[in-house]
Amino acid sequence: MNHITLAPVQPDQPSHLMATYGRQAISFVRGRGSYLYTEDGTEYLDALTGIAVCGLGHSHPVIAEAIAEQAATLIHTSNLFEIPWQTAAAQKLAEVSGMQEVFFSNSGAEANEGAIKIARKAFKILKSSLLKNLFMGVHWRRYLQQVTVKFRKAFFL
Repeated sequence: MNHITLAPVQPDQPSHLMATYGRQAISFVRGRGSYLYTEDGTEYLDALTGIAVCGLGHSHPVIAEAIAEQAATLIHTSNLFEIPWQTAAAQKLAEVSGMQEVFFSNSGAEANEGAIKIARKAFKILKSSLLKNLFMGVHWRRYLQQVTVKFRKAFFL
């Protein structure tokens, strides 16, 4: 396996990363189960699970083997093409849920957008009536107050 060696971060040097997060002055170099480790071996509980990306933990041998096997075969194809494992998973989910169809998404934002579009289509909901009486609508209305008027009008309000 190829290992990339990076020069250590120099705190007195400017970062080329856009300042979109309030980064903490700590860096993790590996993980095991629910724990993260710094270069000097200090152990920390990964309470964030990589912002919900690694809920199954780090470096689990069975998961690592499955990922490596899949990566050696095929990493990704677009939803524009038939994906046999996705089709099989959708069938199983439909069977156990009693639903007819399944929607897979890549992110929470895509899932929320898809849910809104599905609800609008299924219930023929028009424009702002979509969010009026829904619990989550309160959160969406607060979010939408922060986005541009052009976006709100173009999307659904």
